[in-house]
Amino acid sequence: PGLRRKAGRYAHARQFKRMRKVLRRQRTILGRV
Repeated sequence: PGLRRKAGRYAHARQFKRMRKVLRRQRTILGRV
């Protein structure tokens, strides 16, 4: 179970990072307009 939880946390971190990247891009686009 521990290993599974670790993997889940890693996947979540990756998703969060990706989300932040997208939000950052959206913010720059909004800033341009």
